[in-house]
Amino acid sequence: MGEVVDGVHLMTTKPNQGRGQMADKDGYLSVSMADLHNPHLSYPVVSPNRSGKFYRGECILINQRDFHPSTNQSRRDGTDVDADRVERVFKSLNYKVTRILNITKSVLHQTLLEASQADHSSYDSFIFVMLSHGDNNIIYANDGEVLTSYIMAFFRGDRCPSLIAKPKLFFFQACRGAAFDKGVSTMVTDAGEDLIVHKLPIEADILVAYSTVPGFFAWRNSSSGSWFIQELCNALESDMKNANHSDIMSLLTVVARVVAYQYRSNTGQIETDNMKQMTSTVSTLTRLFYINGLKS
Repeated sequence: MGEVVDGVHLMTTKPNQGRGQMADKDGYLSVSMADLHNPHLSYPVVSPNRSGKFYRGECILINQRDFHPSTNQSRRDGTDVDADRVERVFKSLNYKVTRILNITKSVLHQTLLEASQADHSSYDSFIFVMLSHGDNNIIYANDGEVLTSYIMAFFRGDRCPSLIAKPKLFFFQACRGAAFDKGVSTMVTDAGEDLIVHKLPIEADILVAYSTVPGFFAWRNSSSGSWFIQELCNALESDMKNANHSDIMSLLTVVARVVAYQYRSNTGQIETDNMKQMTSTVSTLTRLFYINGLKS
């Protein structure tokens, strides 16, 4: 038995947690008193079995290239380049990738429902990637728009219990408005093992990475793919090769920096030429997440 201190239940023994099971069915996660304020605390990860074969988790990849005429959305040339690379990278990271081309709203709903009801207890994380057109808080399926919040809601703690306390990552490559970022000029100058057991908010442990900030255009090249997705894959691949791996937020900071500093549009049209782009990340992660599965 533990004791109650200032309304917080303190446990003196660690609860039984199997591989990949970081929270009980009621949403309780145990953290040692010493680790509660530890900025280096990371999520547990799945280890390879004796055969060396294992999956870190599911990765759903939606590649929206074509659209029904009723949506007034144009074909997304170059998106297959992004999708091919995303699939390759996440397979290399030991995720079980399900790739879908030109999904309808009804099929998207069914796909999300099945994924949220699946048993993720043997996995340590979940990945969702969608490449499409969009605007602010929406993204397009083949036959119409969907709220990004609608997609993420399927994997909240109250709807997907086997992913409670595990990182759930969402990557959206889509415009979030019609504004162009013209950029600006810059000046450069020279204790013990006591555990706190607490109920997690249903929105905990979610990371959402957008190709651009609200209201702005996201750039994609018809032959080389999108700025955001290509640099995301560059960062993930570079991290695989490094002896000391970085957590996902650090990697996304690199992505943001490279896109902001190295990229500009080259359209030859005065209205859209020499434009910039700023990626955006929203996170409720409660630990560091090493997407390579190895803590540095």
